[in-house]
Amino acid sequence: MGAIQGKLVKVPTPKEVKSELEGKFIDVVRSPWHKKRYKVLGYDSDTDLYTCAPTKVEGPLEHIKLKAENITVYVDVIPVEESSESEGDPMSEDEEDDDDDEEEEEVSAPFTAEDVRMMKQPELRAHCVTYDLKRDTVPKMKEALMNKFGLKGSNLSDHQQKVEEKRKATAAFFQLPIVVAIISTISNFNPKNPRHAELFMKEYRKKEGKGPAEYVDPVSINGQLWNMSLYSRCGLLLERAKERRADMTSEKRQGVRDAFNKYHHEVTKPKRAREGKPLRNAGAGSPKASAAMDWEVNKICQEMCNEGDDDLAFDLYWGVAGAPSIDPKERTFGCRDALFAAMALLLVTAYALNLGLAIVDGEGPTIGDIAMFYEIGGCWGYFQDGMESVVTDLLSSRYLPKTPHFFDGGRTYNFRTPLADNRAGELGGFFSQLGAWLAKGGSILGFWGGGDGKFIDAHHHSNATVLNLLLVMRFILGLELNGAVPVGHPLYLCRDGISLSTDLIGRVFCPKLAQSENFKPHFGDYDAVVTRIFVCGVLAARQRALKNPSRKLIWKGKELDVVALRAAWESSKYSDYKTKRRNKRRRT
Repeated sequence: MGAIQGKLVKVPTPKEVKSELEGKFIDVVRSPWHKKRYKVLGYDSDTDLYTCAPTKVEGPLEHIKLKAENITVYVDVIPVEESSESEGDPMSEDEEDDDDDEEEEEVSAPFTAEDVRMMKQPELRAHCVTYDLKRDTVPKMKEALMNKFGLKGSNLSDHQQKVEEKRKATAAFFQLPIVVAIISTISNFNPKNPRHAELFMKEYRKKEGKGPAEYVDPVSINGQLWNMSLYSRCGLLLERAKERRADMTSEKRQGVRDAFNKYHHEVTKPKRAREGKPLRNAGAGSPKASAAMDWEVNKICQEMCNEGDDDLAFDLYWGVAGAPSIDPKERTFGCRDALFAAMALLLVTAYALNLGLAIVDGEGPTIGDIAMFYEIGGCWGYFQDGMESVVTDLLSSRYLPKTPHFFDGGRTYNFRTPLADNRAGELGGFFSQLGAWLAKGGSILGFWGGGDGKFIDAHHHSNATVLNLLLVMRFILGLELNGAVPVGHPLYLCRDGISLSTDLIGRVFCPKLAQSENFKPHFGDYDAVVTRIFVCGVLAARQRALKNPSRKLIWKGKELDVVALRAAWESSKYSDYKTKRRNKRRRT
């Protein structure tokens, strides 16, 4: 059967469809996105089947059952130009007006160009069936719909537009003269090849880089700034340059922070809660600690502590570390600062004499020389006392919301109200209690790096000796004061496993430490206790090693080979720690 002549006019579908459909055209809905048009040739009341002929292509007659709710009925109207005016049956003015309205409805677009641009594949297919258009790829179906109704504009989605813009910018970048010159020196250059990408970025930084870090400014292409970045998995990747925070106004910078915080609280935290994950797990914000947990020595020490062999765990850690003498004159690696040598001697002597040790740990921002802590926790007791004799205390405003605070130069910071502003009396009581205990004499007040020293200087006024225990322990273990493992250290080849963050030492040496709502990682009292356990454990292991240097370490019936445990090891190159460090170094 050939193409249908005349004009199809939609009429209401009767509730009872019988022989009155004969000679009419119908659209039968086969699925939500598929319709098929037939001409009804007849109806057999005995079998309740309709004889239909497909109208699109030549084909055999079909005998089908029809349901009223699945069909749309049309009647064939004879065009005006084919009617005979001599027969004296001209159309009335009302009929002409009705035809005009129908024609207007037929050509008027049922949707806008923006509607078409946002349509997905199922909806596009349904429209293409409705308007007798070919079902094709999504872009071609969008183009066909827009051409049919004369709609103007792009038929690409926002994502597709960005992809197309990026593709054109990448092509333009590789046509730049300086880029062409570099590419010509690399045989069979492929930007996705990691080796080719590294060679390209090395030469590109040499020619375009500025300063010691060889920072490369963004390139302007088609009115947009772009950065070329190097990734280990996908090679070279051109990315839209982000506005640097230093170039933003204070209001815009604050807006960026607010948007991030809003997403974190409204999306990230609920998602982690639904998945049963902690809202902030131990190790959050410390990728180095997470990577170091894969070191065999840390795993063995954790297993020992889980089974109650804490002393053996610290003995193993001290033996593997191979720490040098605290006398700087006898050292061949690590820090040789005389001041820290004196602090280390003071600390090991205080442990041997079982003097008092108090440790405080605060939470909050440190801006310049001012520590605006909203929480302070501490623990105090004698060096060789068990945990049952240690006193802990916590003063916190953690429950308060963060509020913006403005500083000179237009900078804005969001943080909780400091204890000194809203709980000054209780803060004074905390340090009075601590000072009373330290007044016994011979006691040491310590903290684990950060801005805690500035907070102590501002609020504590006793005559106790104050030590930065993090720096002193780095000195004792033979590390540099910045935490780096120096060349010549026994652990240099497995330096990825060395981390003195409370995240790591808490998981390795305090796995059985009971936690509660106000006593858990990243709370002041918990971190203070973890610091005490580590410091006292290492000092005790040092003392035992000096008394019995040939002591064998037996674990599960086997002697542990300390030298073998120092074998070269490094964390996975795909760990968060390595990935962030690599991207920070390579990103221009």
